[in-house]
Amino acid sequence: MEKFGDFHTHTVLCDGKNTAQEMVCAAIARGLPVFGISGHMPITCYPNDWSMPQDKMSDYVSTLQRLRRTYEEQITLLIGLEADTHGYLSPFFELDDKQNATPLQSASETSNNGNIASFAPFDYCIGSVHSVLHDGEYIEVDGDAQMVRHAIDTHFGGDGVVYACAYFEACLQIAELPRCTFVGHFDVVTKFNERFPMIDTAHRAYRAAAHDAMAVLAQKIGVMEINTGAITRGWLSHPYPDLPLLRDWRQMGGEIILSSDAHGTNQIAASFDTGAAWARAAGFHQALTLDKDGFHPYSLEA
Repeated sequence: MEKFGDFHTHTVLCDGKNTAQEMVCAAIARGLPVFGISGHMPITCYPNDWSMPQDKMSDYVSTLQRLRRTYEEQITLLIGLEADTHGYLSPFFELDDKQNATPLQSASETSNNGNIASFAPFDYCIGSVHSVLHDGEYIEVDGDAQMVRHAIDTHFGGDGVVYACAYFEACLQIAELPRCTFVGHFDVVTKFNERFPMIDTAHRAYRAAAHDAMAVLAQKIGVMEINTGAITRGWLSHPYPDLPLLRDWRQMGGEIILSSDAHGTNQIAASFDTGAAWARAAGFHQALTLDKDGFHPYSLEA
């Protein structure tokens, strides 16, 4: 399935382990025809060590533009951004304004055929939630298991379902991001749940909150990634989102794109066969890939 590309990846320009050039060369070595790098948008409202500094946004874009030219005969490199509902948007708009760009439209707005390459400097944007604002405090949901346990006990009365519902409520804000192409790691709050059970994902309130968020995102954005990152890191045996949610997404008319959330060269397009099997188990027969002309479907039966 790597022959259809990988679009959720990170480099040392945010919290990845390899340079952008190393990631591009690894993608070429793996035989990917198209590859996207999606650095974390700057997050300035709380301290963190994983988002891009504000003053590195221009370097990020110029580096990827240079690599796109350098390797254009070997691979199509797309310049992406992982936006966050608590992200610092100003550099995103300032870079666009300097280049007279048109705002990147979502898949639903472009009927999955929009020429995304025309929305310089970014070819696409992933919409994700990495923290929840609760009682005036930003609570990270994608840190470590101890951090999650502390957050549940301290802020949510020890109830993991209440914590998860707050997260899914925050996911509604993804629909308001101005340039969201597809939704990232939708149920990332379950990252540690297999090894450290903290959330009852079968609970009615959990399913209802997830369903409500997906209903909005299916209408406003229309594409969600099947993210294999937690498999690669040894946290989960399956991709995001979980199968019941993925089935709901299909029933809502949502579409899917495979992504690795790679933070190193060895993770590029990792576990994509598992991701494709997961999609088929949810009833999907096709997924989407991206190139300079926009979204294109391909068969999951291949």
